[in-house]
Parts: sequence; structure tokens; C-alpha cells
Amino acid sequence: MSPREFEEKALPPLRLAARRMSVPDQPSVGAVVGGLFDAAAEAIGPAAARAGTAIALYDMDGDGVHITVGFTVDGPTPGRAEVLEIPGVPHALCTVHLGSPEGIGSSWAALHEALAARGLTPTWPSREVYREGEPEDPSGWVTELQQGFDPAGRRTD
Repeated sequence: MSPREFEEKALPPLRLAARRMSVPDQPSVGAVVGGLFDAAAEAIGPAAARAGTAIALYDMDGDGVHITVGFTVDGPTPGRAEVLEIPGVPHALCTVHLGSPEGIGSSWAALHEALAARGLTPTWPSREVYREGEPEDPSGWVTELQQGFDPAGRRTD
């Protein structure tokens, strides 16, 4: 997928060694996500090098943005990590953001515009799945943006 192509699909359930935090608004998210990933890796301990895919979840309500970040894991709980079972999502619209997270807001905006154009209502949490890239060089990151939706509102025109 290119950054402006969209794919509808079901999202699998996740088992994450994770850390969580809430912030008052979307602009506050960027300042804490990296530190949360560091805390999740530290809690996993030596097994962090073998941890799976990095994923961030964002759930929004009137109290702010609730952030969950972590790494997919199988088997027993690694280290001191909190392991969360995240349910699957039957309907999601997805796209890809290429490059640094500084520009990810425009990719999220395009995804939500595509949802609105289809007459769909987003459901939460949304997911960022970090598919490729080295932590030291975010310019090469490939991040899949996944937004669940309620298919009941789909327009048929």
C-alpha cells in the first residue's frame, strides 16, 4: 500500500507486553510514546531483543487519549511486563505512513477523511503497527495505521 491507498480488513487479536498512560489531548501524545516503548522494553528485560512487533493503541474519550504501547509476545509473561489481551477488530480501514512520526498526523487525517467519505464511524482504539525501520533512523519507518469502524453506518450509494 502507498500512503494514500486504503484497505478494509479484520484485525487480529493481540497479546502485548505493554505500558499504558493517559494524556489530556492529541498534541500531548508524541511527547510520551517513545518513553512508553522504552518502559515496555525495560519491563520485558533481556527478552526484549526477541519481542515481536511494536504496536501503539490510542483510545479517545472525553477524558483525553489513553495510550497503550508494547510488543507482541507469545508464551509466558516476559520479565516484569504487564501482558494485555487486545481483542480483534472485525472491520478496520488501514493505510501506511512512510517515514518519521512527525508527519503521521497527515496520514491519520487522510485515513479519517477516507472513513468519512465512506460514511463510516470510527471505533476505538486505533492502532499503529510499526512494520519496518530502525529505532535510530525514523526516516525509514513503515507504520501501518489501523482504524476500526462500525459497518452499520456504511453508505450504499
